[in-house]
Amino acid sequence: MTSMEIDGSIPHSARAYGWMLGLKDNFSADRKFLLDLLPNFPECLDIARQNRQFLYRAVSYLAAPPDQGGAGISQFIDFGCGLPSGDNVHQVAKRFSADARVVYADIDPIVLAHGRALLAEDESTVIVQADMRDPAVLRHPDLVRLIDFDQPVAVLYLSVGHHLKDDPGGGLAGARDTLHAVIDHAAPGSHIAASQVVCDDPVRGHAFGTAIDAAGIPWQSRTPEEFAALLDGLTSLSPGLVNLKEWRPDPGQPPLPAIDAALRPFEGRAQGSNLYEYGGVLTR
Repeated sequence: MTSMEIDGSIPHSARAYGWMLGLKDNFSADRKFLLDLLPNFPECLDIARQNRQFLYRAVSYLAAPPDQGGAGISQFIDFGCGLPSGDNVHQVAKRFSADARVVYADIDPIVLAHGRALLAEDESTVIVQADMRDPAVLRHPDLVRLIDFDQPVAVLYLSVGHHLKDDPGGGLAGARDTLHAVIDHAAPGSHIAASQVVCDDPVRGHAFGTAIDAAGIPWQSRTPEEFAALLDGLTSLSPGLVNLKEWRPDPGQPPLPAIDAALRPFEGRAQGSNLYEYGGVLTR
């Protein structure tokens, strides 16, 4: 949990992801990485944006009171939160629960810098620098200050499953243990929202993961069945674990920022693809 130097020469998942969402905080290495990747895997642009739209729908459900059809949860932990964009977790949650408390966690120092600027005057929301695979994150003083594990909590692992190796080494938790670290010990009524990029074709999925790993971004390709196996013992809410664009679609939800002109040739290329973001919302 020590601070990290910002290295603009190496692409980072949070900054590359943010560029696909229409954000401006990235380096040439992040843009080059995507412009090299997208010609062979153009679906990635739509996938990233569909995942961000899923965040809005999932958090809306989790924070909405039961009399509005929601789970009524007022505390959230967002692991691998990425750069702030429109409709961040705390902003969506507070539309339903004024006393919502949110802890964001990410390892990228640029994410922390922008997150802290956004949250400078919000005592109920904090961002911490931490590796989600490190069990010590749950003892971070800011997390302990805001999250009461005797009450229901919503834990988010959105578009991070593919960054979790099954056996990472170095004292870090593997993928299954990371995803279960909170939910297996949380109070009744707690929920988890989780997703990762999957591929129905293991050969293409392996090629995709190899290309990302080669750029220095940790990646583990999985099929939908392999990702679902990491969430064993949990009950998925309707419509289950699905392509995220199919999880309770809401045509009226707020639009995302416009994308950079350099990315426009790859827009709308995910339809019918065997590469997509897969996940859902589950409970114990």
